[in-house]
Amino acid sequence: MSDRETQKWYNWKSQQGWGLLFGFSIGAAIGFAVDDFALWIAIGMVLGIAFEASMNRK
Repeated sequence: MSDRETQKWYNWKSQQGWGLLFGFSIGAAIGFAVDDFALWIAIGMVLGIAFEASMNRK
């Protein structure tokens, strides 16, 4: 593995989980507001994962 590939891997590794955490917090906030907590947490987490995947693609 070249240095550049190693750096890319470490960058990817350090960014994992932030989209999920972000999605969870957004989902939790909306869930409190609309009284459908589990549904909105699930939606928020899916959106967070999708956002994270799109950021890591570049």
